Amino acid sequence: MEHPMLAVRLFGAPDLRGRAGTDWEIHLPHRALSVLARLLLVRGNIGRDDIAFLLWPDEPEDEARANLRRAIYGITQTLPPRAEPWIRATRTTLAWAGGPDASVDVIEYEELLEQGRYAQADSLYMGDLLESLDEPWIEPERERLREAQLDCLMHLLNDARARGDSVTAMRYAKRALRIDPWREDFERVLIALRRDAGDRAGALQEYKRFASALHGEIGVDPMPETTAEAMQTPAPAPLKRTRSTIPSPISSFVGRETELRELTSLLGTNRLVSVLGPGGVGKTRLAVAVAHRMENDFAAADFIDVAPVKQTEFFLPAVASALGLRDFTAESVYSRIADTLSGEPRLLLIDNCERVTEASATFAARILQACPQLRILTTSREPLHVTGEIWYEVQPLPLDDALTLLCDRVRALYPAFALTGETAAAIVSICKRLDGIPLAIELAASRARTLSPNQILERLDDRFELLCATSTAGVPHQQTLRAAIDWSYEMLSSSEAQALRALALFHGGADLAAVQAMWEPEIPPEQTLGVLTTLVEKSFVRVMPGRRSNRYTLLESIREYLLEKLRDSGEFRYVRTRHALYYAEFAEAIEPLLVRGDQSSAIDRLSVEDENFRAVLDADAEDRTTREVQLRLSVALRWYYNFRGMLTEAIAYLNKGLALLEAMPDNPQHDLLALRLHASLGTTMMLAKSWAAPEAEAAYETASTLIHAATDHREAIWILWGIWVYHQVRGNMHGALAARDRLRAVARRHGDEVSTLIADMVSLQVAFYTGNFHECLAFCRSVEATFRPEHRALISLYTIDIELVTLVHRSLARWILGDAQASLAAGGEAESRARRLAHPYSLAWTLTWGSTPYLLSGDLDALGKCLREGLQISESHHFSFIAAMAKIMLGWIAGRSGSLDAGIAQMERGLDALHATGAAIAVPHFRTLIAEFLGAASRTGEALAMLSAAERQVSSWNERWQLAEVYRVRGDLTGDLGCYQAARDVAAAQDARAWLARAKNGEAACVSK
Repeated sequence: MEHPMLAVRLFGAPDLRGRAGTDWEIHLPHRALSVLARLLLVRGNIGRDDIAFLLWPDEPEDEARANLRRAIYGITQTLPPRAEPWIRATRTTLAWAGGPDASVDVIEYEELLEQGRYAQADSLYMGDLLESLDEPWIEPERERLREAQLDCLMHLLNDARARGDSVTAMRYAKRALRIDPWREDFERVLIALRRDAGDRAGALQEYKRFASALHGEIGVDPMPETTAEAMQTPAPAPLKRTRSTIPSPISSFVGRETELRELTSLLGTNRLVSVLGPGGVGKTRLAVAVAHRMENDFAAADFIDVAPVKQTEFFLPAVASALGLRDFTAESVYSRIADTLSGEPRLLLIDNCERVTEASATFAARILQACPQLRILTTSREPLHVTGEIWYEVQPLPLDDALTLLCDRVRALYPAFALTGETAAAIVSICKRLDGIPLAIELAASRARTLSPNQILERLDDRFELLCATSTAGVPHQQTLRAAIDWSYEMLSSSEAQALRALALFHGGADLAAVQAMWEPEIPPEQTLGVLTTLVEKSFVRVMPGRRSNRYTLLESIREYLLEKLRDSGEFRYVRTRHALYYAEFAEAIEPLLVRGDQSSAIDRLSVEDENFRAVLDADAEDRTTREVQLRLSVALRWYYNFRGMLTEAIAYLNKGLALLEAMPDNPQHDLLALRLHASLGTTMMLAKSWAAPEAEAAYETASTLIHAATDHREAIWILWGIWVYHQVRGNMHGALAARDRLRAVARRHGDEVSTLIADMVSLQVAFYTGNFHECLAFCRSVEATFRPEHRALISLYTIDIELVTLVHRSLARWILGDAQASLAAGGEAESRARRLAHPYSLAWTLTWGSTPYLLSGDLDALGKCLREGLQISESHHFSFIAAMAKIMLGWIAGRSGSLDAGIAQMERGLDALHATGAAIAVPHFRTLIAEFLGAASRTGEALAMLSAAERQVSSWNERWQLAEVYRVRGDLTGDLGCYQAARDVAAAQDARAWLARAKNGEAACVSK
């Protein structure tokens, strides 16, 4: 096949193109693109669950599977149509089935490398794999291909040098250094090429540039070989080493390259460096690796493990013994040690200082003063607090390195192990659940002889029983995960231990105010910071920078350990109640700001506590106090979850709140709470399930019977607004009119600005869709005259920002009335204001429905840009109603761009998706657009059927704003001049000059035929 139907580029910025005479660009949402890329790179069957859990690891399993189904549907609907499906799917597996109909650059690239066709392969490498996607599973593939490209460039470079083509060789070396700026083998080649070309000054300049960049970015100097190449002198000989007791690890050291560079640099310029971190994080292995890396810098290097030392008086004898000293007395031990360590550059690595911190600190301070050429590297769970000490905190392994470590250790026990689609999801989840702690990962790997990755994952809920060494070798406090934590926990005072246990109930961390509230009254507020600092320095609590303030978190294994201790102490229920009460009060205090204050700030403050809210709401309701707190929290968060687009969580917690309320009929606020929960549930059901969802209608009907309980008439306005939305979006203008009249009556009765604004917003939309465009503009002016910035907070109650609703409908009405310039100005203003709001639903709706004037004017570039962004936002937030409209209109663009059949197919799929949401608003408009394309494709019978369906909807539901267009298109299809007359009559009655002009143009064209 000369030109494949589909061309996929994964190197650099992802790009998909189909062919229909000329290339046309294909757009996939972020997640769908990730799914497609995974299928392309695996090149074989991959389990549905494996890919779902790999790409959505933090979602519940059912939601992850649903996300995958949506992504696969979106891919198959977006790619060019062909007889065979692009993706071969069974109930349990998926596989890419593009064959010769698709060209994929990564596949071609690796085939070319295997064939030794390096120049052709190099031409395909346009940048890092999927450089715009930031997903954990991509990085190992990205790094693998990056290394393959470096090897490819080395082949090309060597070939060029062999041919004597130094210019080409130099170009390849420079390209390699753009991929990896610190690859000194390429740097040496580049220096040698310049020198061999007679440019010794250029070679030295290149070396100086590299050395300066290396030192500035990483803090190290070039390798001696690189310096020698630049200076044409041999590399300096290392110091003659007299002895080293640094242990040689028996297993590979994984990752930590950045930490190695940073620690090497720190120890090169400082005499005392302490490597700090919680138990099992890999402090010792890192320190040993640093010592080995720097072995040529010292005449001798010694390793001293002071873990067995329990008492201060035994510290110096233990050090002396480790240094090989014998026959010393208590009086002479220090001077003997000082004599041994002085006189030449030496390194002392003191491991596990946390139990003898004071003795370690005293020794370090004295010995460094006595031995000017000595450097000390310590590992500890807390700092020594010695003058001049540099603290270096070791973090858990990042996910990529954790995955590499786990796979490496599993293969050591089970050589046949392979990371496949069936095991990848479990391996990723294990590493995440274990926080990237190397000890925990190695202990988990030790179970690989008898348990599969999925079995290990299933048993992590009981991690302290599972994570025990299968060998008795090694130090005792590294034999089990529990022992590693016990080692530090036993050093806490009773009050510190009690305070630490109380932090176990926090999920996702806590700020200082939450910690203080949890510790009162046992710890007075003025002492909170001191106790917290102690727990941070002892490596139990981690400090994470936050948007507003620092947050304090626990590693998951430490949190699980503390939960055990909390239950054993009998404090669990008391601490859990304190935690729940704090977050209920916190949410209740912020709730008013969602609708009457700084909404963006309120959303930010709530969003950082998502995990704590879930922990409270998901806890077992064992007593009435817990049930009451959960009810309070579900009510306080009812707007927040809707605003964030977290509709699944909103439905779950609103239903839970209703169930809790039903179990407490004696609650004095029963009817008021029921009103609020049912009304919120109605709105959420419409957004999440379907605008025609019976649950939405039932929730609103129940809420309408409880309006009497509203403490504020604005709550009654809100309920009536929801009922109006329910009817309007379903296309039932009769029901919408009735709800509007009830709402306006309440607004008139109370007469406040907010009620009037809502009534006018509803009225302008009803006027528009019933074809009363001047009335619509009158209500637009009323809203604009009343609206003030402080009303902005109403967007969480009324789904779309009121000002945007007004601007968009003013834009649409102005266009239809014939004032195109004013229409486009209002549309541009709406888009600009929508981008300034931190409200995804409003922005997606404005970009989609607010771009309709671009559709009517035929500005395809502006329209396409808005629609693609609106679709991306809608799909990422599951705004199915808006997403369906965007797909229809993108299909219209495809049809207008020459792909008539593809455009019709996409519009019809979008219309089906719109029907699936239960929405009917604007459906006659979309059917009219499709009918016009069907006519152009000579499918007149289908076009007329589509128009008849549009007419029936207009007649039954009174959505008349585009009725003139229905008649005009019928005239275009049939040549019936009476249809044009009907179109002119309707347009004239509505003063719809744009529709009138279209009808006249259509009639003139028909007559001229």
